[in-house]
Amino acid sequence: MPSTSTTGLILQKTTLGWIISGNTSLAAQQPETLGFIANIDHDIDEKLTKFWEIKEVQSTPNSLDDMEYSKKFYKSTHRRISSIRYEIRLPFKNDANHLGESRKKAVARFLQLEKKFRNNKKLEADYKQFMLQYVELNHMKAVTPIGQGQTYDSHYFIPHQYVLKERKPIRVVFDASSKTSSLNDILHTGPRLQRDLVDILLQWRVFEIALTADIEKMYRQIILSRG
Repeated sequence: MPSTSTTGLILQKTTLGWIISGNTSLAAQQPETLGFIANIDHDIDEKLTKFWEIKEVQSTPNSLDDMEYSKKFYKSTHRRISSIRYEIRLPFKNDANHLGESRKKAVARFLQLEKKFRNNKKLEADYKQFMLQYVELNHMKAVTPIGQGQTYDSHYFIPHQYVLKERKPIRVVFDASSKTSSLNDILHTGPRLQRDLVDILLQWRVFEIALTADIEKMYRQIILSRG
């Protein structure tokens, strides 16, 4: 239960220990910074550390030249199309032909999925239903096989796999970082758009009410230009 002190501060005991909030009328001659430290057991400390660590942090920041180029490229090439979506071009920094052969690895990953499906028919049905939705929403379509004697060197095949989380439906993700032929390696990265997690958590405490929203299938609302 919260406890109110004589200064107007509110003390509240939580599972992580005591927290202090509220306003104080105490005046100080000089600005002061107060800090409160609580000793918590190793297990909670480890869990908190994992909470604020960001997955796959870049070892080196993007260069300013790369960021500026990416911004200018996007501004000069994107456009809004009639379906109220946006069409963009991929910001290649190397010729797309440098990708090399990618079909064999994508097919091998697909065959691994097929083996798992033989032992789990529900997983197979859920996976196919997810991919069928892509077709129904016109987010993907079947391609025409190339002719005899032609190669797939100018094409890029992205392996895909499923992600299962507790009490959530199956989700299919695409691996554009797949080695040895990686699409991400020949694209400009551009500036980081995510804010620091610490900033988000601190701002979350400023207001009494917080609202969250989600754009459904956000990345699939962007059309890639064929030009």
